Amino acid sequence: MVSIVPNYFAIIEDERLALTHENLLLVKKTPVEGIADVWLLLPNDHRFNKEYLKEYGQKISQKLKEKFKGLSFDILEMPQEFSHSYDKIGPSRYGVYENTPIASNTKCKNVFYSSPDYWKTYDPNIFLKHQKQILKKIKDDWNMAQVKAAEKMRRAERMKR
Repeated sequence: MVSIVPNYFAIIEDERLALTHENLLLVKKTPVEGIADVWLLLPNDHRFNKEYLKEYGQKISQKLKEKFKGLSFDILEMPQEFSHSYDKIGPSRYGVYENTPIASNTKCKNVFYSSPDYWKTYDPNIFLKHQKQILKKIKDDWNMAQVKAAEKMRRAERMKR
């Protein structure tokens, strides 16, 4: 890999689409000259499907060739799922969350959840939007607690009279 290629970079084809398959490629050069690792998110169901992995390997090579004209990109090594079985490797290290997080069933008024499994998308702005929503809830709860405390104090004052 020539020096014009950065040490780390991401290729996002369409930011409005899901950041999966060839729409998001994360590339990192290795210490070995001319070699890089490419990461992309594929469905868990296809982890051990050799034809599927070959197809996406070719798509990655093609996409990199399009982005860096004049350079050659070949696959030197497929992911471990290509050459090993599920029995040997086990489940994916990266969990996939359901639409309804388990923690949301917990009924705690002063606990707020914020993590990727609660966000509608992985857009960087959604994190800030979600944090603003949580901050608003905290402020609203605080204000409500202050109103209730003031009312309780008024009642106590009336009882003393």
